[in-house]
Amino acid sequence: MKKLIVVALLSALALIPRAARAQDDVGSAIVAIVNKDVITSKQVLDRADAMMKESGATIPAAQRDEVRRNIIRDSVRELVEERLLLAEARRLTDAFPAVNKYIDKEVEKRVEDDRREAGGELAFQDKLKSMGQTGVGYAEKIREDLLRRQVLIQFVMRDLTAGPAELLEYYHANPEPCREAAQAKYRQIFVPFSNFGGDHDKAAKQVAEIVDKLAKNYDFAELARKYSNDGHEAEGGLWDFQKQGARPEAIDKALFSLELGKVSDPIESDKGFTLLKVEERKPGRLRPYEEVQPLIEKMLLAQKRSERYDALMKRLYLENYVEIMEMAGAAKREDAATGAPH
Repeated sequence: MKKLIVVALLSALALIPRAARAQDDVGSAIVAIVNKDVITSKQVLDRADAMMKESGATIPAAQRDEVRRNIIRDSVRELVEERLLLAEARRLTDAFPAVNKYIDKEVEKRVEDDRREAGGELAFQDKLKSMGQTGVGYAEKIREDLLRRQVLIQFVMRDLTAGPAELLEYYHANPEPCREAAQAKYRQIFVPFSNFGGDHDKAAKQVAEIVDKLAKNYDFAELARKYSNDGHEAEGGLWDFQKQGARPEAIDKALFSLELGKVSDPIESDKGFTLLKVEERKPGRLRPYEEVQPLIEKMLLAQKRSERYDALMKRLYLENYVEIMEMAGAAKREDAATGAPH
């Protein structure tokens, strides 16, 4: 049976700089134990660094520590679950030796393919060195990936289907993803403060002049060509259909409340003033089942995969020894029934 113990706090792990841990796992703090397999703070932080790099997101400074703590928490969970999958894979290979033989052949094939793709043995060894890998370690990583995949195929992916009745039921129970937002086609005149060196009053004066000309029945499109600065001035300020919710709130509200053909009052933002004239609107609608059936199938199968994976993890946490050290600021969410972190 699983033994899950939350023990001492790993203080300020999220704040350890990369340079301070440019070392191997020797002396690295233990973050978790899965059966006899140890997960170290260096492994967690290396995984967190990779996840942040892969995301490519620019994180505001005020949110950086919180985001990093969350990524560290997710890294611990991923590393624990990877080891649980490996434990299950070893159980399967012990029960079915043929799986081991298949894995061995596949590892040899993939290593050979990578060697060929690198351009030969010397180039392959250089690639391994740049990755901080040895040939044995690289092959073992491939083996572990394949073993985990076999478990996922066996318990998550196999016989995963969704019948017509299920799809239709899911469509009626989950209408929002199938709903198409209302759309508006409009013209816009945007007068940015930057046109006047950031001078608010000068921008406001020009907008007042434009409003006065519109009141005298000047053509909106011609005024847009002359005064607007938003990339659409050459088209007379014309913007093709935009979905409701796509523009900033004040502009969005005007686009879907203005009478067709009428001009809005000036809308001020931190960048400038906007005038709008709505030319056409399309109402929102619930797309018919026949139109969204592929989307519905994709969503339902994803839900089933998630449910199967959660059930698998619940069982593996119960069947294996898992000890997790709580990390500062990286709170775990525990299943009320099993205590298994997600």
